[in-house]
Amino acid sequence: MDEAPQAISAAAGPRPLKWEEIDLPLGAAEKFEPWMLNTAVQALDGRDVRITGTMYGDVFQPTNIREFKLVRHVDCEFGAAGHPAHLIFIELGGKLRTSFTTEPITVEGTFHIRPYTGPDGRTWALYHMDVTKIE
Repeated sequence: MDEAPQAISAAAGPRPLKWEEIDLPLGAAEKFEPWMLNTAVQALDGRDVRITGTMYGDVFQPTNIREFKLVRHVDCEFGAAGHPAHLIFIELGGKLRTSFTTEPITVEGTFHIRPYTGPDGRTWALYHMDVTKIE
């Protein structure tokens, strides 16, 4: 009986995702621990999602970009001063590439919980996406 709703939702495409849903009460000075994840965020791991954000400005080439950081707001930081849940490492699949933009972009793909620890020992990012579509 549970199979029918799952089939319908899978046919509907990627799940729309809002940044508020993946936000965690984790400060920039804290180190991520698995117990900090709530069950709603855990359930997103491995799911196809669609989210809109801004390309982080540390991209070193204007075109043919395969990897970048998607941030919640244009003012979000990456690194020791940033909030780990306000950034997603993006990896474009196959031959998919993009150009740098300061405009909001929407990506679709598989969402993963993959904490990244910076050289200072603190958690700098929590999420990663294998992207199949970018708008």
